Amino acid sequence: MIVARSLLVLALLGCASASAPAPEPTTAATARRRRRRRRPAVPSTAQCDALRAESRATVARALGARPATAWPALAALDWCAPTPGGGAWALHVDALAVERDPDTRREVLAGTFSLVHASAEGARASVRPWSEGITGPEGNLVCAPGDECVTVEAPSLFDHDGDGEPEVFVRVATVRERGAGSFHGRVWTFRDGAVDVYPPSRPWMVAAVRDVDNDGRPDLLTHGHYLAEAPGPCGRAPVLATGPLLAVHSLPDGRFSLDDAAARRADRVACPAATASAEAVVVTTPDGRVDPAATFVRAVCARLWGASAAAVTRRLQASAEAVRAGGARCATRPRSSNLDVLVEWVQQMPPVDLR
Repeated sequence: MIVARSLLVLALLGCASASAPAPEPTTAATARRRRRRRRPAVPSTAQCDALRAESRATVARALGARPATAWPALAALDWCAPTPGGGAWALHVDALAVERDPDTRREVLAGTFSLVHASAEGARASVRPWSEGITGPEGNLVCAPGDECVTVEAPSLFDHDGDGEPEVFVRVATVRERGAGSFHGRVWTFRDGAVDVYPPSRPWMVAAVRDVDNDGRPDLLTHGHYLAEAPGPCGRAPVLATGPLLAVHSLPDGRFSLDDAAARRADRVACPAATASAEAVVVTTPDGRVDPAATFVRAVCARLWGASAAAVTRRLQASAEAVRAGGARCATRPRSSNLDVLVEWVQQMPPVDLR
């Protein structure tokens, strides 16, 4: 009996010890606590709050009782992004006025905006992005309905050089009802107390950024030197002529490459092998008219695939009248035309070889 009772007590003690959780090893608990401590802090919005408040006050004073929704350009300028160090990048409306055009009697928005970098302590540096160059003068913000209007695409941030402070891409465009529009995109950085173009990106005017090879780093897309104001059909109002978008691959060390394997793979999507023939550079619409925009792209693609300048030029000149007209009927032959710009592009040395 005594033995049986002893066995029963031991069995009960065993069950109790089995149901109780084993103490966690010290190393595992410590590692978990460290992981919790390493969670990145949420960036402070203090600088963004201050910058936005200033811009909104400037806009409110200028517009008065007018609704801000009547001016789409203003919505894009209400942008700010906090940085990991407690600072911020922001688009800031510095000055704004609503004026009346003496000819059309329409209201025109005119003013100045800046790209601002603010430190965690509130120190600021800025530049004025411009659609016709790297930076612009006073008055880089204008919106005149029926004439021209400045637009800004939502900026994007990425720390290209790995210093903990992200660079920012900003693209500014001017859309014109009559005449060629313009745009200018740059990657900006904050260094030595000033905002300036990020040095490795300086050779290229950037049309957009996109991760073309899925490596987590945004790459640059550029028309390179294939960007110009060209006469419209029959020598009419000029248009903005563009070649294909070429990739500039973002490298882990903060530099960029226009002609490495990743860049060329992306370029072959913009210019597939089917565009290599000099005989196919003149693109027509289903009704048989020349498509000038597509012809600009196709002529450049043929050169990137190795077609000779002479062969592409001969093909363009064989359809010279149709290329000049661009689907329109010309009363007289224009003294200058989009064909002149096309031939000039064709004569240039291609920046990359897709073969």
